[in-house]
Amino acid sequence: MIGSGTPAPPRLLVVSRHAPPGRAIGGLRWWGLSRHLARRGWEVRVLTGQEGADAEAVPPGMTVEVVGTRPTLNDRYLAWKRSRESSPPVASASAPDLPSPPGGAPAVGEPASGAGSAGLLATLRTEVGGLLGFPDVGRGWIEPLAEALALRLSEWRPDLVVSSGPPHSLHLGTLKGLAGSPVPWIADFRDPWSDEARAHLDVGWTRPFLARLEADVVRTAAGVFTTTPELADTFRARYPGLNARWLPNGVDVESLPARPARRGPGLRVAHIGSLYHRRDPVPAVHAFARFVRSNPEARHDGSVLSFVGMVKEEYRERIEAAAREGGVADQVELVGIMPRHEAMAFLASTDVALTLAQDQETAIPAKIYESVGMRIPTLVITESHSASAVAARRLGAGIHEADDLDGMARSLEAAWNGSWTGEIPDGVLLDYADLAAEAERLLAVHLRRPLP
Repeated sequence: MIGSGTPAPPRLLVVSRHAPPGRAIGGLRWWGLSRHLARRGWEVRVLTGQEGADAEAVPPGMTVEVVGTRPTLNDRYLAWKRSRESSPPVASASAPDLPSPPGGAPAVGEPASGAGSAGLLATLRTEVGGLLGFPDVGRGWIEPLAEALALRLSEWRPDLVVSSGPPHSLHLGTLKGLAGSPVPWIADFRDPWSDEARAHLDVGWTRPFLARLEADVVRTAAGVFTTTPELADTFRARYPGLNARWLPNGVDVESLPARPARRGPGLRVAHIGSLYHRRDPVPAVHAFARFVRSNPEARHDGSVLSFVGMVKEEYRERIEAAAREGGVADQVELVGIMPRHEAMAFLASTDVALTLAQDQETAIPAKIYESVGMRIPTLVITESHSASAVAARRLGAGIHEADDLDGMARSLEAAWNGSWTGEIPDGVLLDYADLAAEAERLLAVHLRRPLP
């Protein structure tokens, strides 16, 4: 118990739509940081929309509360449409942070097709889908979050609030819940917001509206955190005078599964996570086929390329076509969606972790940190100048442009023959136990009282 002369521990209220055991890896960032901040003496309360959040597996000083989501017009429309169909729509398999298009609309990120009246109808459906899904899949959480946050401000009296997106609509709920409050607020952007508007909703009219919402959030918050220095630079250039700092993602090393002993001579390559947006798996399939052709023993030694997670139909077809073309159709498998603990065990048993980060200038897939943290050789397909490439170099991962098929094949061969082992360079901060100290330093700037 804290005595009368002992300063009270700082109180941090974290808003994160996702949390373990949910599949969205974005929920692990502040879950890991919060766990270790609590161990450093902070009192941390996490507001999440993740049903079944692991509220018991938290250290003393950390509390998890689930705030329910209200059905939106889009939810009601999809429920009505499903009730009229004999089978569920493809949209039900949407990725956690992407909006589900209304029935009949092209999938998110796909252009409307067709000609004449059919093309106009498809375009109209896309536009209506963008309207129903605006600003993102988390729109049904905005009002419940604002109400819950306002209540916690009066009851618990936090010293700081951090909201972490995507979905970035939770920043709007935080903005509304904090209206009139003097409590400092940090908006944490794991990915860009307005810059990614068209890519997520496939309708151009959303960009200026999301830019306005982004500006409202950024200019109201006391500061902004990002996961890359590139995104922090983008925000500072866009909003002069903004206090934007970058705090890298990491991994809670103590929660990672142990790697089993290697099973036989075959090379096991795996991509863990959803395939959507611009994550093109075809170059990896072609590179794997080249590796097999260059090493005939790999044709029969159990070598396999696996894709674990949600795969949009267009990518499924392209993966299968590329595998047939490369003569490795029986060595490329689509495993499907797994519970997180099973996916992590699958990753631990692989020899090479594949990360797709094409066309992501300022964002880094968080999966990189898990595979590197397990000392698994990690192959990142991205542009050489991207934020993912910078992070991969820092972490000791392999980097290849999408057209460098020979280079990827050589990297796979190096892992196959044991010359690429996945060691982490000295001095790299990767564990959230270490990153929590940096988070504490950045948060302390906004505290209205000194740390105990």
